[in-house]
Amino acid sequence: MLLLPLLGCTDAPNAPTCRTSTPPAQGHSRAVCLIPGGFNQVLMLRDDTATVTFPMADTAGQSNEQCVLHQQIWRETGINVEIGKRLVTTNHNTAIYACSEQAGLAAITTSFPSPQWANPSVEWVKRDPFVLTEQSMADKDVLVPMRDALIRLQQQNKPESDH
Repeated sequence: MLLLPLLGCTDAPNAPTCRTSTPPAQGHSRAVCLIPGGFNQVLMLRDDTATVTFPMADTAGQSNEQCVLHQQIWRETGINVEIGKRLVTTNHNTAIYACSEQAGLAAITTSFPSPQWANPSVEWVKRDPFVLTEQSMADKDVLVPMRDALIRLQQQNKPESDH
């Protein structure tokens, strides 16, 4: 009888409402979240083989790829991100979106595991995409466009200087 409450703790909570700040988009085969984690740092997912990847979802044929991406990140990690505007589209038809989170992950200094009900073999880590190599990536074709997207995001968020 004591096991029933423990098993209930591993049940996934209801998925949150889709959080986007732009109108729905469609037409990309995949969508990726770029979540800043400090200067030249982004939040990435590391699996139990130490391979890293950006949070992403297959979105081919979906009517709202931002919501599909939001739901995929929630199911995989338990983090409720907000999907912002599209920064770039890769040659492989992958949309890279600016994303934000309010869970305080940008301040992490060590890895941060996903909850048991999500994907316990995945943990959040901060990495500098400019020093990552393709050998450490699960999705090698996204690395260079992600660098471009980070530069674009940094330029958009840069305060205007006085002339």
